[in-house]
Amino acid sequence: MSRRLFNQKLIPRGLCKQKMKWKCILGAILLLTLLINEVELHGIGKDHSKKMRLEPWGSTFNLENLPRHYHSKKVDQCPTSRPEGRHRRKPRVGNTHHLPPLKDEEHRHLIIKGGFQPVFAEELANLSVARGRDARFKCIVDNLGGYKVGWVKVDTKAIQAIHDHVITHNPRVSVSHSDHATWYLLIKKVEESDRGMYMCQVNTDPMIYQMSFLEILHPPDFDMLETSSSIEVQEGSPLKLQCKAFGRPKPRIIWRRENNTEINIRDADGNKVKVENYYGEVLDLPKMMRSDMGNYMCIATNGVPPTIIKTIRVTVRFHPMVQVPNQLVGAPLGTDITLVCFAEAYPRSINYWLKDGKVWFKSSSEMDLTFMYKIGELVFYNKKYDVELQSLSDYELNMTLKIRNLTERDMGSYNCVSKNPVGEVSSQIRVYEITDDRSSNPLNKAYRGGSNDVATKKPKRPVKLLRPANVGNAIRDENAKMYNPKQPRLQNRAKQSFPYVCYLYLSLIFYLIV
Repeated sequence: MSRRLFNQKLIPRGLCKQKMKWKCILGAILLLTLLINEVELHGIGKDHSKKMRLEPWGSTFNLENLPRHYHSKKVDQCPTSRPEGRHRRKPRVGNTHHLPPLKDEEHRHLIIKGGFQPVFAEELANLSVARGRDARFKCIVDNLGGYKVGWVKVDTKAIQAIHDHVITHNPRVSVSHSDHATWYLLIKKVEESDRGMYMCQVNTDPMIYQMSFLEILHPPDFDMLETSSSIEVQEGSPLKLQCKAFGRPKPRIIWRRENNTEINIRDADGNKVKVENYYGEVLDLPKMMRSDMGNYMCIATNGVPPTIIKTIRVTVRFHPMVQVPNQLVGAPLGTDITLVCFAEAYPRSINYWLKDGKVWFKSSSEMDLTFMYKIGELVFYNKKYDVELQSLSDYELNMTLKIRNLTERDMGSYNCVSKNPVGEVSSQIRVYEITDDRSSNPLNKAYRGGSNDVATKKPKRPVKLLRPANVGNAIRDENAKMYNPKQPRLQNRAKQSFPYVCYLYLSLIFYLIV
């Protein structure tokens, strides 16, 4: 035993004398006993050595069971006598062995099999999906190891899937993964029942999880009970149009008119303003005029296609109004003339022509020739007369009467009449004959409501000058003097015959006396 200690240099050679042989042997035995006891006291034994070996999962060992300090005691291995010329270095006792500190605190948490604790690499994002589309959740887990990923619908506590297996009976749900780190939950053709909170969890102890909300988007749809329909109002009265729509997210309402016509509204100060687009569920029109009549479009949009449009028809009732561009029309006999009349009315009016107080020609926007206002002669379209009606807008009309081969019977007054349930109105046009000399004068042209179409057809017989009745303004002719209906022509002749009449009376008196 002592020889072995000498070979291991625990006791230097030549340190002890021969007479101290037995004392050195006893000291060596005592030293070995102390070393064995020191090892047993610090727990470094056969069982603990197994815990220090490397594990196959994480190639790590359990640091908690390893002592951080190891202290050896001071032991006298031999007598204090020293050989001459040699200095024995004392063994270092009481040394402390420190483990290196861990750089990351997360590395302190080790799983049972030796790997790192699973962590989520990124947050689970919320989803907003239109109804009928597909939704896909993505959950990324690092250091998953032997743990499993599960999906749960929070509000119903229904397990959707665990790892690669789908648990729910919903055929639209499926799971997939890539690289054992990225896990997907796919829901096809989402419905309103799929809306809610979903959880991605890992079965650690304690459990770790992330949650995400699935929002189901709905395209806009009109609330027909709260949306205005086509409406008719009296001119000058206010009007409020309302349009409501539901959807997710809440739709925005935009008002427009057809053909980009401006909308007349009033601002907060009460000033009249014209805008092309108005935003809001209620469109307030303070005073409706006939120009405000038309189609108003309510547009509902929330970013989820399709955008929907509802058209609201707005009509304005008002008294008819008739306007003629020329109240006096002249033409030679045998020519064609056209009388023009503009009418505004709503509801649509029945329009007709009166000749000298009788119903002579009739035209209706509804073409209802059976409706009669007065008793008289009704002439339909023929080779002599032609009545045309042209619609300019919802309430504007253009009515024309064309008379072919003008005769003396056609001279006189013509009334353009427009009548609807609100009222009746008319305007008069006078037709008179002009001579051949007048036909050459550019100021006296036969025209279509004031146009410059010269009558070129010559009369068949000499033309006699006809002066229109009840005309206050005089008509000038190149071969005649100014005609004034208030001054009769017989006035000058009476002055010239006055002396002859006096002479005749005096002669008669003288004859009776004698």
